Amino acid sequence: MDFALQVTKTCVWKQLERPNRSIYADVYVPREKRGLMPIMAFLHGGAWMCGSRTDYCHVLFNSFAILGFLIVSFDYELLPEASHENQLENVRDMEHFLRRQLQQEFQDLSLSQTIIVVGASSGAQLALLTVRQLFCLMLL
Repeated sequence: MDFALQVTKTCVWKQLERPNRSIYADVYVPREKRGLMPIMAFLHGGAWMCGSRTDYCHVLFNSFAILGFLIVSFDYELLPEASHENQLENVRDMEHFLRRQLQQEFQDLSLSQTIIVVGASSGAQLALLTVRQLFCLMLL
């Protein structure tokens, strides 16, 4: 079954002080909600310098949605304006967003504490380079 996923909500998941700007995430709620809903966090590719949360494999997202996952596709700071350290900090900060802010944004949903990070290309490497093991990892 293949269907076009619609963004349920675009959230500001992080606010940067310098430069003063917001970083966004798109949240996709599956059509069929059953019980506790695990979370799939997606980090886009783009050689750490380009790409965005809207660059993803539709078949992959559909597969996770069919399995009942809430999907969150993240933007993160890009080179050369940010450093690799900033990008790793972004990935670590995503956990706070997923475990706290997201729960508040979607109080009507029963969200599981199970989080799977899926990354494409440079996004997959960022997930692997996270200092703490915050998530289960799936690499593309």
